[in-house]
Amino acid sequence: MKFMRDFMSDRDYSSDEIFQVLHLNYTDSRFKFSAFLPKEKNTLKQALTKLDAKRFQSLVKNSKGTFMNTVLPKFTVEKEVSLKSSLERMGITDIFSDQANLVGLAENIKISNGVHKALIEVNEEGTVASAATMAKAVPMSFRTETPVEFKADHPFLFALSFLGHPIFLGVFNE
Repeated sequence: MKFMRDFMSDRDYSSDEIFQVLHLNYTDSRFKFSAFLPKEKNTLKQALTKLDAKRFQSLVKNSKGTFMNTVLPKFTVEKEVSLKSSLERMGITDIFSDQANLVGLAENIKISNGVHKALIEVNEEGTVASAATMAKAVPMSFRTETPVEFKADHPFLFALSFLGHPIFLGVFNE
């Protein structure tokens, strides 16, 4: 497994008694990539039972710039989902039938299918989510404080959030 390593740099970070959380900000600051690393190895399953919406939002919104050493696996997640089956489960069926009424968009058409494709990539340059990109800041002077250690060498939850609300969740388990 290949890792990105970033030593003695400022990163957004938060923690509580269960998780260390590394946050990577995108150019659009409303978006954030977060890696929720359990403080104890081999405890992701138990840790996730304690990660409710309140804890998630608190850890995402209360992050602060922290002097850190970071080791994070490089990975890419790509997922394609059919929107037709998802929309039909929510009761939206007319747009797929001959009775579709899409006046204002086009006449005499129906939707045959729709696809949503999500991509998250984490590497040395940072992280990319679909068309959003992350920029990294580096310190301009020598620091004397001891950096926080964030070493993602065991399973963790990762999330792409928008204004503190998760829009994509995954588990890194290699």
